[in-house]
Amino acid sequence: MADIGIPRFNAATRAHSTTYAESLSAYRALGFTLSPTPQHEKLKSTQYLLLPAALKGHYTFMHDTGADGRLAGKAIFNRFGAYYHASDNGVFEISGDHAPNHVVFHPLATEYVIELDQGERIFAFQSPQEFTHIEGDDHEGLHSGRLPTPMIDAQHAHLLTYRFKGAGGTTRIDVFDDQRQIIIEPHKDPVQRKKEHWIVDITPDALDARVNREKAWLALRERTAIAYGDALLVLLNMGIDQAEVKKIHDQLVDRIRSKAQMSAEEMALLALLPLGFGVYTLIQSQADLLSDAKTPVNLSDLLAVAAPFIQKLNDRDQTTGTTLQQRHIAQLRLEQRDGGWDLQLTNNKKVRIDGDLPGDMGLRMRLAALPGVTVTFTLQKQGEETPKFSIGLEAENKDALLGDNLTTAVTFIREKFSDRTRFVVDDTVSVTLPLTPDQLPAKGWLNLTTVRWQVIQVEQPYLYCSNGTAVDTIELLGISCIARIKYDQDLKQPYVAAIVHPRDNLKTSVSYRYYPHLPAGQRYQQIEVIAFNESADQETQPLTQLIGAIYPHTSQAIIRVNSHTAALGAEYAWDGRQPFFKKIAWEQDNYHFIAERHDSVSPSTLMVIANPSVSPTEWAIHRLGADFAVKYRNALSSITLLLQDNTTRINLWGFPAIPINVFANVEAKIINPLPGSTFFLHSTELPGVTFKLSSLPPSNEQCLRWGLSLYAKDNAAVEGENRAEILRILRHHANNAVFPWVVDPAVPLSIGNHPDGEAEGVFELPPRLVSSETPAAAIGEIPDDSAGMREAMSTFEGGEREESPGARNEAHLPAPRILSGPGRSVALANF
Repeated sequence: MADIGIPRFNAATRAHSTTYAESLSAYRALGFTLSPTPQHEKLKSTQYLLLPAALKGHYTFMHDTGADGRLAGKAIFNRFGAYYHASDNGVFEISGDHAPNHVVFHPLATEYVIELDQGERIFAFQSPQEFTHIEGDDHEGLHSGRLPTPMIDAQHAHLLTYRFKGAGGTTRIDVFDDQRQIIIEPHKDPVQRKKEHWIVDITPDALDARVNREKAWLALRERTAIAYGDALLVLLNMGIDQAEVKKIHDQLVDRIRSKAQMSAEEMALLALLPLGFGVYTLIQSQADLLSDAKTPVNLSDLLAVAAPFIQKLNDRDQTTGTTLQQRHIAQLRLEQRDGGWDLQLTNNKKVRIDGDLPGDMGLRMRLAALPGVTVTFTLQKQGEETPKFSIGLEAENKDALLGDNLTTAVTFIREKFSDRTRFVVDDTVSVTLPLTPDQLPAKGWLNLTTVRWQVIQVEQPYLYCSNGTAVDTIELLGISCIARIKYDQDLKQPYVAAIVHPRDNLKTSVSYRYYPHLPAGQRYQQIEVIAFNESADQETQPLTQLIGAIYPHTSQAIIRVNSHTAALGAEYAWDGRQPFFKKIAWEQDNYHFIAERHDSVSPSTLMVIANPSVSPTEWAIHRLGADFAVKYRNALSSITLLLQDNTTRINLWGFPAIPINVFANVEAKIINPLPGSTFFLHSTELPGVTFKLSSLPPSNEQCLRWGLSLYAKDNAAVEGENRAEILRILRHHANNAVFPWVVDPAVPLSIGNHPDGEAEGVFELPPRLVSSETPAAAIGEIPDDSAGMREAMSTFEGGEREESPGARNEAHLPAPRILSGPGRSVALANF
């Protein structure tokens, strides 16, 4: 709290103290408690706070004789004397004809520290005022028996500092035009600092005064009656000084008297009434018809007399405010210094920022040329040596940005914010305005080229345009919507970013972009569904109905559907006008399932991926669920199983008679294999080799046989020690009675990382697989006359294929697809 010092007085020597350190506290004598510790107040959010403008300092006096009868502040001085005499502190006293005189206040630099919280706070400041001088005998600052608080004036404003310490909240500061200093100290914790929002209003005081005056004038016009004393207070609060108020008083009195003037005929009629002429004479003879503050005043007379004075003030403030506003814009910049930043305004005025910049900082300034319109300056994120401000507009209502006002606003922005080193102004600027008085502001963009704005009303899913049109952004009723308007720099047009919730399923949401200027079938883009959870009954599927309603307005072929709670993801698509799920992925019983299909008619393919497991496992159909065979027997076209390395046994009994692809470890025991199945087996000892086994027609023994082909990642995978390991595996499985491998002397081989590109060839074996001779791999490009090789490789592609003439040099093995995981390196060749 800024304390005031009063001098000590030694009655014996008649000497006064002359410094602040030697002085006594005036506030303590007046009953104020001065605490050296911060005073904390728990305030409501968005509470408006007015900060004091009092300077600390001390008074000095002269102690004169013969001043007793001329002292206006005797009571206050006697109060000081009574307080400090009780504590044996010397202080002046008033007795006989002795009294203090010639009061002088000596101001000192004063700093107010405002420690903020995480709420939203709005701060304004007390206005400066001139020191009061009492007429006569050098009495300064003494009036009506009280010592006035020394409020700052323009001369001493630089002595007053306000330091705001951030705490992660939102702070709005309405700065004065004088030289009072503002220091912003963002939170030192980076996390809290990032949450902070600082908004500094730099609207010139003169423009604020004009706006407030116009509001007060409008309120005065709407009154039905007013007493003269109340009318004077209203005029004084509008900024009309005492001298001008005296002129209004005199003109109002003259107006009242002029209305009381009568013609000869009127006076003759008045004379016929009892006391009539006497009343008229009394009105004309009164020196001051408004000497009583309670006298009712005719509002029309008051407004007529005061209007020129109000207009004069408005014109003065408009000129002053416009000039200062232009200087603000011309000099506005953010400059880095040691230990922080300086927000440079006009007339060497700065807002100092100590430390790092907060997460969000902006400025506001009402336009002098457009009442009801405010320019916003948003500080662009750091990363540049000199940060820039992006420009936006806020309007009190939509009429403030229509017609000529809109043209004026666009011209103002283009002319005043053309400096690209300080301002970011592209083809568009942001716009915020309420469409109706009872609604929250709508937000959108103003296109500076077309001179049109578009805004989205958050409460209702409609896009409003400055030409008066309103577009329904979802074209459905009864659905809650959250939307905001953004600008697409690539397409150079605004779009609506929205999230809608279908009826009766608020946990589900559909997000999308809506482009109102694209062709009708392309307006909805980037559609995505979150938290999908619907019943099987088509009539109770609001999400399906909502997507179906959006579909005619989008060119998006696939819509993503995700459910984090159910670990489910899907892709929604259309086959003509028929919707279907193109892909569904989900987690169940430690397995990952992926079902896919290409149209709404064909059955789905199913891939089952076993998640890592610590203990060895056996695989059978019951792993997919007790009712899997019944539920999916006729719904699938193929099944692919990707099993972990520690799967010891694979039993395919009970699976539907459809193609089944199995990826597993070569050591797993396979029983009940089905015709049409294909096995892709790998060994932990051979991470770059895959053994592909495809079912062959049964032999005379009516037992399934399995044709073998190899895939190698590169040449090294089939060389050296790897060759011996391949032979060992082939010896082990060649005579397997349950799952016999057909091992030909020349096993088809494909290498996917050959220096000359993909290579196809054979892995040659001796006539007897048990021979101790080490086989050699014959690798090379396929010659033109290797028809037999092509037939062998057709096994690797799932069976016989018919080759057209001239196509021999065009046959290539499709590029491999490698799936890697803990303890697994599975190569999918030609799948």
